[in-house]
Amino acid sequence: MLTSSFRKIFVMFLFLVTILCIPGGAESAQNYIPLAPLPGTTVGTCDPSDPDFAANQSLGCAIDVSKTDYIANIFTLSIQIAGGLAVLMIMVGGIQYITAESLGGKQNGKETINNALIGLLLAVGAYIILFTINPNTLSFDLGGIRASTTPAPPSGGIADLDNDGVADSVDQCPGTTTGPGTVNNVGCPLAAGTVMCQANINRQFVTIPCTCPGCIVIGPNGQAPFDGIKLKNQIAQPSGKKTEQVNLNLANLLNGMNQSLISASVAWQVTEAWPPTYWHQAVCHRDGTCVDVNVISPTTSNIVALYRAARSLGLRVVYETNSQNLANQLVAAGIPKTQGAGSSGVLVLTAITAAHFSIYAP
Repeated sequence: MLTSSFRKIFVMFLFLVTILCIPGGAESAQNYIPLAPLPGTTVGTCDPSDPDFAANQSLGCAIDVSKTDYIANIFTLSIQIAGGLAVLMIMVGGIQYITAESLGGKQNGKETINNALIGLLLAVGAYIILFTINPNTLSFDLGGIRASTTPAPPSGGIADLDNDGVADSVDQCPGTTTGPGTVNNVGCPLAAGTVMCQANINRQFVTIPCTCPGCIVIGPNGQAPFDGIKLKNQIAQPSGKKTEQVNLNLANLLNGMNQSLISASVAWQVTEAWPPTYWHQAVCHRDGTCVDVNVISPTTSNIVALYRAARSLGLRVVYETNSQNLANQLVAAGIPKTQGAGSSGVLVLTAITAAHFSIYAP
């Protein structure tokens, strides 16, 4: 019995391999008129789902179908028929098992159920395996499952993919300029002043090109008076190295806030400028029109002092914290709760790891 089952499985496997070996290309793509059309294989105005099908049929239209579509539908229909028959045989086996009075009758019922389950698993398994390997396999057109190829570059150079007679970086990076400079994450050159920034877009962490138009350097690498704005990483970089930048208008306002806080003996620092080093959702982190800052000693009085100094200059200020208790203390000290997008105040965000200010250019 076992040998007979394996023979059947082997025959089914050979049949499947034979079908898959039908060559793709021009011959298999040719259409023909089948003697027995299958649902979903007709094309053009001869499709039964076409509202004009009856009229076209009366004119003697031909049912035109490609070989690969027809064979693929035979396979799909066979899977559906096998599933239906398996369910039917399981019901038959169940009835045999329940109604049989002898042990042999019950054994026959169990065997019918087992054979039906094996057949169902074979049918569904064949479909799942082929779909997992490559969904195009189920189209039974080997032309569709060939590995894609790209033109090989000449020895030591780049292929002229745009056929302009010049093999340059534009061939590998459409829409970009040629020449040395910053490159993106696939090696394509970027326009002057563009860098790759981390971003959180629709909860997807991506690295995208970003620019900081009209920005200037702040911190120890900046020019006076912006060199007086302290950074979290207060390290002067050699000339040409990446430095923290912000929009010029915002830099002027931060400098004014800095002078006010120096008079109040409140130490503070910028913790995030441009380019961003974290996956921010706000677009302003990718164009230098906002910064994250914090007070060195985060007491209630220092937090309130920074908030008031920034607000007096027209800056939008949001103090973000994951502590409801701290938020309540700050509200009691005079900082309001935020009232939706575009407002200033205290905002409780459970997702953040550390409390900080976000300051936005007006």
